[in-house]
Amino acid sequence: MKKIFFSLFVAAVFLACSSSDDKKDAGSVAVGAPPGLDGGPPGINGTIAGDKFSAVSGYAFKHPEGTIDLVFSSAAGACDDAKNGTLPKSSSIVFLFGIGKEDLALGDGGVAGPAQVGPNFSANVRYLTTLPCFPNQPITEAQLGNESKAASVTLNLTKLDADVVEGQVDFAFEDTSRINGSFHVVTCPVVQPDASKCR
Repeated sequence: MKKIFFSLFVAAVFLACSSSDDKKDAGSVAVGAPPGLDGGPPGINGTIAGDKFSAVSGYAFKHPEGTIDLVFSSAAGACDDAKNGTLPKSSSIVFLFGIGKEDLALGDGGVAGPAQVGPNFSANVRYLTTLPCFPNQPITEAQLGNESKAASVTLNLTKLDADVVEGQVDFAFEDTSRINGSFHVVTCPVVQPDASKCR
């Protein structure tokens, strides 16, 4: 299972993109984020594989056909990792693949109202943990820790434009991990690396 998931991760997160834009990582996903779904403070927090999780960085990737991927990482530099083909050691990464118009109630201006996405969508929400590794060491199954797909997903986009995606999430995973809160991320031009490596 982990081998299949790792292959999907490399293929889906490190996607080819024709953009030459060199946008910088926006830093904490909490900066500029709306309040959480329960009115709590901005930021995404919770528990992943029994350990505390706080999203330190993240990004959005927009596919030409209009779908969106979101990535949240417990390590700084999520966009740079995607562009450089690296994975941070000893960290947790949560990602949503292929968010489409059919998944969200997109309104005028591309802004979504509160939306409980369907149960089939949870298959596209997963987390992965990485183990300690040496810089530039090729990533193999040996450097992968825990992984799980979501059992239930709440996603509300409050802003969606060419450069920024903001919203609120509540993800419960099959292994009882759970994260929730709100986020502000910038779009990230991602290139296809030759191979994924540790940093």
